[in-house]
Amino acid sequence: MWACGFRSPLRPCARRSQPRAARSCSPPRSCSYSTPRRRRHWLAGPFTGLGERTTWTGFGWLLVTLFGAWLAVLAGVRSLSPRVVIAAIVAAHVLFLLAPPLLSADIFGYVGFARLSEVHHLDPYVFGTASAPNDPIRTYLRWHDEKSAYGPLFMVFADMLVPLGIAGAVWAFKSIAFAASLATVALVWRVAEQRGHDPRLAATLVGLNPVVLAFEVGGGHNDALVVALTVAGIALVEAQRAAAGSGTFMLAAAMKITPGLLLPFAFVSHPTQRRGVVTGALVGLCLAGAVALTAFGSHAAGLLSIVPGVHGGVAAHSVPPTACPTSCRCG
Repeated sequence: MWACGFRSPLRPCARRSQPRAARSCSPPRSCSYSTPRRRRHWLAGPFTGLGERTTWTGFGWLLVTLFGAWLAVLAGVRSLSPRVVIAAIVAAHVLFLLAPPLLSADIFGYVGFARLSEVHHLDPYVFGTASAPNDPIRTYLRWHDEKSAYGPLFMVFADMLVPLGIAGAVWAFKSIAFAASLATVALVWRVAEQRGHDPRLAATLVGLNPVVLAFEVGGGHNDALVVALTVAGIALVEAQRAAAGSGTFMLAAAMKITPGLLLPFAFVSHPTQRRGVVTGALVGLCLAGAVALTAFGSHAAGLLSIVPGVHGGVAAHSVPPTACPTSCRCG
């Protein structure tokens, strides 16, 4: 598995052909992910047997209702005490933490890539999940032969959860998303106070946002962790600690590339701290590079070719292409 400090992308045994059902990527009819034939009790969590199983349409209307309630709370949040606002945010987070994985099957992908690395000794930047066709995680995967599009720092972190088993890793990711989202709310509260804004409004805007609750916390999505690091970087830059802030941006970018886009803004908006921004970014880049080379060797660079392909597979469903009629699209 390890050779001279570098992980070797071992070749798998002869790849077996997948049955037709395994190649199908149509989503299940339920708004939470489970096995095709029956829901696993560990996956349903403590809410097993409560209420009726809804559909995507029903869940969509529930989200619309939550959005309406969120807007109403935003309109009147200044009349609420900070203690009430904080209690409501924490309570909502707990409810979505205890729910089964919602909206996205990415959480199973995290486990699948980590098991590919730690159980099957295959580099997730070289081999797709189909290289381990008999792994039990394949029952839950949304994409059946993808390579990892996540940064090396996140993959090393995910590898550490493999000893917990599939169930333990899934709920660990949900718990991490829960804690990271609340940390983001706390950072937003602090930055709003420092800038003279009402922290109740800022915290409610983030902490009771239905997308954050359902997708990040409910789905156990790694975006919650990446956003927490990104907001921490912003808070550090705002506190005149540009080197630490830009370094944090780079560490977040080693999980997902997007936070690195904030570096030019930090450089331009804080002219007296530009040296610190550059220094911190270089230190963060060296740390992330050391992790990548130690864990995956030169194969970590394959991430740069994987990300555009993954983006192309989902960008067609983002807001601009969906909202814009076909006639107004270029090309």
